[in-house]
Amino acid sequence: MRNIKRVIIVGGGMAGLTLSLTMKKRGIESVVYEQYDHQQRLDTGLLLWGFATNRLRDLGVDMDKAGRFLENIEIYGAKNECVATLPVGQVSREHGTGSYEINRRRLIELMGHLAGDSLRAGHRCVSTHTDGNTAVAVFEDGSTVEGDLLIGCDGAHSVVRKSLYPDVELEKANGGGWGAVLPFHPPGLKEACHLDFWQPGTKCGMADIGNGECRWYVNMREGGPSSESRNKESALAAPKDPHPALVEAIESTDDRLIWITDQTYLKPLPSWHKGRVMLVGDAAHASTSHAAMGACTAITDAFELGHMVASDKSAEEIMQTFEDERKPIADEVLKKSKSGLSMSASNSRIWAWFRDMAFRHMPEKQAKEIAEKMVLAQESDKDSAH
Repeated sequence: MRNIKRVIIVGGGMAGLTLSLTMKKRGIESVVYEQYDHQQRLDTGLLLWGFATNRLRDLGVDMDKAGRFLENIEIYGAKNECVATLPVGQVSREHGTGSYEINRRRLIELMGHLAGDSLRAGHRCVSTHTDGNTAVAVFEDGSTVEGDLLIGCDGAHSVVRKSLYPDVELEKANGGGWGAVLPFHPPGLKEACHLDFWQPGTKCGMADIGNGECRWYVNMREGGPSSESRNKESALAAPKDPHPALVEAIESTDDRLIWITDQTYLKPLPSWHKGRVMLVGDAAHASTSHAAMGACTAITDAFELGHMVASDKSAEEIMQTFEDERKPIADEVLKKSKSGLSMSASNSRIWAWFRDMAFRHMPEKQAKEIAEKMVLAQESDKDSAH
């Protein structure tokens, strides 16, 4: 007999909706409380690897509506010459999956539609606690809701985490950057392709994200933008020798479409759960964007937890099993993300020359192996983490 019959989910992003859809498929009642009553005002883009999109497809998400199947990642070295091509599409097809460049807003809209009445927008949670065998969420208007479990999927600035660990704050890492989603496809960008530009002190890129859109980004190894530098002139000034295709995209950008970010992370928590309250995704293990695995890890977290909740285990057994399986993987992602852009954005000309030479002469088999590690990352990490 199932011990968990009703779950409260705080946060209606990718993790919260993945969790809700997984439990819906397994017959568990859940309600997702999202603080905002509207979608994000700025479109953002990201890459989801095959191990994460497999989970979303299983839940009925049409990935081709959310973004574009990724064929290749082309890496450009310090002299703006292509030094390697990673065959992501080929590897994905061989393993029956697909890695996608997506528009985050489109994906959330698709998932929200699937969630239906389970998603409650405009409900800002201000605190949580456990009362005996019941989890309680308190909202800004003074109302409360109760459930057998409460899962905090409310991101890096988690209110649920603050209830469990009042003194824990995000740590500041080096770097920051700019980015934007453009409502058109610039001529310099190949279809179904991600271009990575490795420049001294910066890692930049642009990608086809489907639906006639593209995204670009500029990440700095040290320093970063301020609110006053949220403009294309500042983004263009960061790389020493920006690739012409990137210049074309940034120069075509309306400043109102540009977002800026700094790099923060969360030191490993002693535990992801207390009482009947549990943390998932960035609420539990926020990492910098350098590892490009944060969203994928959150989706996988939520999917795996959703299936565990449907078991006949007790609430404590479910939470502890989940943490035992997922925390070593998340800790490894954090470790990699903190290494920053040491390889791709090195300021050393000698290092960059050797790096580019090594990639230029990399055998096709090795390029395929690198792509395979990214596409299937946490499928293999699950085995190696224990």
